[in-house]
Amino acid sequence: MGGGLMQLVAYGAQDLYLTGNPQITFWKNLYRRHTNAAMESIEATFTGSADFGKRVNCPISRMGDLAHKMYVKIKLPQVTITGPAVGTAEFRWLDHIGHVLLKAVDIEIGGQRIDRHYSEWYHIYNQLNLPTGLKDGYNRMIGNIPELTELKVVKAQETLTIPSYTLWVPLQFWFNRNPGLALPLIALQYHEVRITVDFRDKEECYYFNQQTNQKNGSITMGSLDASLYIDYVYLDTDERKKFAQAAHEYLVEQLQYTGEESLQGSQGKVKLSLNHPVKELIWVLQKDEWLTNTGAKVVVPTSATSPGTPGVQVNVTPPYDQDQLINYYKGRQHFNFTTDWDDKYIDNLFFTSNVDVTTAIVGETVRSQNASVPRTVRGNPLVRCRLQLNSQDRLNEREGSYFDLVQPYQHHDNVPAERGINIYSFALRPADQQPSGSCNFSRIDNATIILSTPDKYQGKIKVFAVNYNVIRVISGIIEPTLQSLYQNQTVRPDRIELNLPNVFRRDNSTFTASDVARFAGLPYVAVHRINDVGPISKFAPTLSRYASKPKTIIIVVDDDTLYPPDLVERLVAGATQHPEAIVTAHCTNHYTLNDTPCDLVEGFKSYLLRPAHFRPSFWAFLAAALESDECYRADDFVLSAYIHTAKVPLLRLDAPAPLKTPQLSYGFEGDALHRQQPLEDPQTRYCGCFLHLQEKLPVSLGLRARCAQTQFEH
Repeated sequence: MGGGLMQLVAYGAQDLYLTGNPQITFWKNLYRRHTNAAMESIEATFTGSADFGKRVNCPISRMGDLAHKMYVKIKLPQVTITGPAVGTAEFRWLDHIGHVLLKAVDIEIGGQRIDRHYSEWYHIYNQLNLPTGLKDGYNRMIGNIPELTELKVVKAQETLTIPSYTLWVPLQFWFNRNPGLALPLIALQYHEVRITVDFRDKEECYYFNQQTNQKNGSITMGSLDASLYIDYVYLDTDERKKFAQAAHEYLVEQLQYTGEESLQGSQGKVKLSLNHPVKELIWVLQKDEWLTNTGAKVVVPTSATSPGTPGVQVNVTPPYDQDQLINYYKGRQHFNFTTDWDDKYIDNLFFTSNVDVTTAIVGETVRSQNASVPRTVRGNPLVRCRLQLNSQDRLNEREGSYFDLVQPYQHHDNVPAERGINIYSFALRPADQQPSGSCNFSRIDNATIILSTPDKYQGKIKVFAVNYNVIRVISGIIEPTLQSLYQNQTVRPDRIELNLPNVFRRDNSTFTASDVARFAGLPYVAVHRINDVGPISKFAPTLSRYASKPKTIIIVVDDDTLYPPDLVERLVAGATQHPEAIVTAHCTNHYTLNDTPCDLVEGFKSYLLRPAHFRPSFWAFLAAALESDECYRADDFVLSAYIHTAKVPLLRLDAPAPLKTPQLSYGFEGDALHRQQPLEDPQTRYCGCFLHLQEKLPVSLGLRARCAQTQFEH
């Protein structure tokens, strides 16, 4: 018997836990078929000038059905450095220049900002999550390469040109990272989606210095050239239709930033104003001098009469002659969250001429040759820290190394090589989209980080929180109408009431629970389930609900029309001036420029009424009218017939121009809530309803029809 067969027969009770009733095999490959789709990267342009210090935006066109990954492409300008008449000039782009340039990036949907990311966040996120195998390529994408960041020294009266370089900075919003969360543009066809970018000021992106008193050297550079590359996804016909018509609910990640707060001394307390279930807190400390020229630390000679000899560190504060010392840090350090300077670019750590030193703080002695300068061991400025929730310790005080070493090791793929990125995770795997833990800060009245720093510390603390949120994308059907009636109005209604039939008389269809939930999820919408009485269902049940409040203003609209932002304001003003009348923005009559009595109200343009306008006899009138299928489908004609019978004034409001109410793609006799099913020509319905009312109801309508010509006149 072979050794392999011996292994097979060596089978006992313990093996039942491993191979008893097997559920998988390693010897048969399985796969699942996927829906047909294609992806294409398309360049989009920013509106305005995408340059240093500018705020520009890029509307996301609907060239595809979904939007997935996005990259900001930035072409750094060519730089020409001219040396001074005497001395030298130095220039370099700052480290991680791609991150530095993107001061802030927003994603907006329908004019509402959904998320915002910052320069610091791009750096922190990649320090924690970027796979090791991608780091070299990513550094080339964002310009963190020697060709850009190494100091270029130009001698007197010489010229050096640094060529332009193209950066590709990937955005990190929820839909960029996970294809299953790709932005459903096909379901947002009536919302504008926009990416807005704040570019950092030019002077904050590079280092330039002249080692001379004359300061007649210069640098010349052009403007940035930036655009946005979007990976569009094209769906096959069936899936595209589902995305367009169905409601979507996404569990997304958002970034909260509390803003920077000042720290002075060795103790600090930071109050966290956060909301939503938070899965991770990240905070960094940064000395003020890392971003300014004040308090620059230099190395001076031990003897003021012997420049160039080994020296000791001192803190020099303005005023001082910068031309007589070598700038220590060679530019702002936007992402230095440690206790000391990044000495990567230390250059000749001594004064270039004799300087009187009045105050010296003994520090590390260094050699005068740059190549021999030891790299500073930069530590975490967070000495100790604890987290309190509702004045109770959520986490006992711990050393700073627990937050920038142990926590990243435990919860992320990387422990950042650079110290000072402090995290505390409420989730097992905070970088994964699958939830694995969170703390609901919406239910926390007060949250505080209490920390200690080195003595005489002066700087800022920045706290970020990654939270979960649910974004509901109601299908393009009806939701644009709701937005135009509430969010876009100059005077907002108290609420919007939707009367949804339990079963449609037309085709016996119904709304599913998810259909109802998607409407009820909007805070300004009240959903009522009713018996279907045709299109007049949109206001008759509401009229009944407010019968005891006769002065209540009810504005009736269609569900397949976009309404202007002054609609509510205009109708309410008209009703205030004419409380006895039902007022409308449009009805069948010749157009004039004053408040005009008219005959046939038309709901797609909207009208305003009050319960006081209707007598109790209205319900008997309605029941008799709805015995006719033509009247069941002709709500405008039935309402107009009753208005004239009850002698209620019907006024079209004074208007300087016709009311513009564009109908949506499913509009005009194909309404949204009633499954987009078209009806026959309205005048045919009106004629049939007129004949029914004339025959069945002993009322004078004040209207008569010429059915053969399907025309109406007063």
